[in-house]
Amino acid sequence: MSVFITRTLLILFIGTVMTGCKFALMVTADGDVSSSSGTRDCAGGTICEFEITDTDFSDTFTATAREGYVFSKWQAGDGYLCANSPNAVCAVSNVPAAGIPVVDVLILSGTYFYARPVFTFVGLDTDGDGVKNHLDEDDDNDGVLDPDDNCPLDGPNVDGFGCPFLSKTVFVTSESYTGNLGGLAGADQKCNDLAAAASLAGDYKAWLSDSSESPNTRFTQFPGPYKMVNGTVIASDFADVVDGALNTVIDRDEHGAPLSSFTSFPFVWTSTKPDGSGREDRHCVDWTNDVPGQAPGILGGGGIFADEFGTTASPIERWTYIGSTTCAIAAHLYCFQQ
Repeated sequence: MSVFITRTLLILFIGTVMTGCKFALMVTADGDVSSSSGTRDCAGGTICEFEITDTDFSDTFTATAREGYVFSKWQAGDGYLCANSPNAVCAVSNVPAAGIPVVDVLILSGTYFYARPVFTFVGLDTDGDGVKNHLDEDDDNDGVLDPDDNCPLDGPNVDGFGCPFLSKTVFVTSESYTGNLGGLAGADQKCNDLAAAASLAGDYKAWLSDSSESPNTRFTQFPGPYKMVNGTVIASDFADVVDGALNTVIDRDEHGAPLSSFTSFPFVWTSTKPDGSGREDRHCVDWTNDVPGQAPGILGGGGIFADEFGTTASPIERWTYIGSTTCAIAAHLYCFQQ
């Protein structure tokens, strides 16, 4: 497989003073990045910055997923290298390679360029039976349904103590939408479309309120735990969802990938208070309007920012309410399995 090479690091001389650029590797906790030089490795969950001043700079970066994840592509966006490449190997150089088109970009001192691998959650199969742990009734295949095993609710389990509750899945959408969602029904359909595309079972509704309905009135109030796709419990039951504070933030999308600070606008449409009731006055005209300046909508936090923006890095009320904004912007949705 050919290596995706981007020539973006051309040193600009101003008079006799050499200036350079900065290169940042941004790696989520779901994988790691190694460099062929061995001097620019970057472990998962960190941002690694490097100053580039060499006129013949060249290095190769390889993304490796951790257990339960696979590498999908390199992040796209302004200043991102190897954008949308599905090759786990990203070579960055300002030295032309024979037969490969080269794009020269003048880099002023202090300009940042980035590379960020995107990893997708696929789950684990501990007992090797072809069924992922989060779907397996007995994921260690020991004949005993342990508290962390899934099991049916229609009878006692193998060791006779009865089944723990099955969990309900929660995710934040990988896609973002303006306030014209097609009403609550349109928002719910967006959740279900993404869930189906990610092979998630069940029926989903958006954590969203309009002038007459809210999660308190339209959700099935499940008596068991709510979990993200990666298995992390956000609440022990529906009462725990609406008690004002979640166990942790809802920051995983339908594939289990993190919705991180690298998302351009990591916020979520809600118009819902922490107790599950609605904000009747700010719902983008029942989620049918996205004309700038005509109607406001309530946002919750969907990224990992905390102190600056009050988003889901804090599991208290800011996950569902941080303020209102124009319905013309695009934000994400929280989706809850019913």
